[in-house]
Amino acid sequence: FQIVFYEGKCFTGRKLEVRGDCDNFQDRGFMNRVNSVRVESGAWICFDHPDFKGQQYILEHGEYPEFQRWNSHNDHMASCKPVRMVHRHILNINIYIYTYV
Repeated sequence: FQIVFYEGKCFTGRKLEVRGDCDNFQDRGFMNRVNSVRVESGAWICFDHPDFKGQQYILEHGEYPEFQRWNSHNDHMASCKPVRMVHRHILNINIYIYTYV
């Protein structure tokens, strides 16, 4: 599993390479602003808050040159983890939908 986050659009600026669970990008010296992503291998669940909380985005192998490509409304991203599969079955993906009134 490998994913690379970039601060700038079109894979520019500082980058953060991740190969497993990362509960807080800031702990690795990377701010929570992500404008482009390359998923080198595997599928990933990315979150806009630390500790795997907040809005979730599923990113599969490929390139995402701007945040709109993963259906985000802003450049906030703060944690991620790979989707691990066993015998071709997805292991434990929890998707929570919140409605604010």
